[in-house]
Amino acid sequence: MNNISVCEDSSIFLAELFENKEHKSYFGLIDKCQQKFNFEKCISPTIKKEMDCRVTDVVNFLGDVLKEFNHYFLKIKTKNIHLSNQDLICRFFTMVTQKYNQKTTETELLCSMWLSITKHIQTLTMPQNIDDFASDCADEIIKQGYLLQRRFDIKCSNYKIFSVVINPKVCQKLNSEPSLKKTTEKKPNDIVILCEVEAYQKSLDGICLLATVDSDDFLDNTNVIKRLVGVKCVHPRDVCREFEVI
Repeated sequence: MNNISVCEDSSIFLAELFENKEHKSYFGLIDKCQQKFNFEKCISPTIKKEMDCRVTDVVNFLGDVLKEFNHYFLKIKTKNIHLSNQDLICRFFTMVTQKYNQKTTETELLCSMWLSITKHIQTLTMPQNIDDFASDCADEIIKQGYLLQRRFDIKCSNYKIFSVVINPKVCQKLNSEPSLKKTTEKKPNDIVILCEVEAYQKSLDGICLLATVDSDDFLDNTNVIKRLVGVKCVHPRDVCREFEVI
């Protein structure tokens, strides 16, 4: 059977895009496997929507940080910034980080910005006007958003974003399964994704694996899902193994 594809879940794609440190153990595993077995990497319509929404949320978050940053510096009485003013930056980023300490991506982006702006202060050979400093920092925050969106677009171009018509009977079968009740109630999009992958797999007349790190909704239920709709969910580290046994 030659028609084999791997549909990558948003959990993998976004962790790699945002370079989340806690997930780096599986970064690039699917790409390395693709180089060996030359398969198609793809994304379903619902997965693409989820990713679009998440990237938009993070870009908007950067916009909110920029507003808070400008507001913070408007209240500062000093006219110039120099090396001894690093505490001002420290206070701002400590304050903002505490607001988002439950969100890994946002926290890591804040730390990156904090480091970048601190380095900027450390390179100052003479005091910089507060307005010019705030402008330079704003440019850095705006650049973060631009680069994130650009990385996202480039990364998406390496995948086939397929379009399918899902079978309502497949959705009904999954929604009626007692062991998937939690997923059906709390994450209905996951059911839609399974239906999309099932439809695409049939259009291939082959196999479409769903690569994911979502244990609760996909990996822990892989046997049930495979029995019901013929779709196999695999962790990135196990993708190569699937090709070796096919």
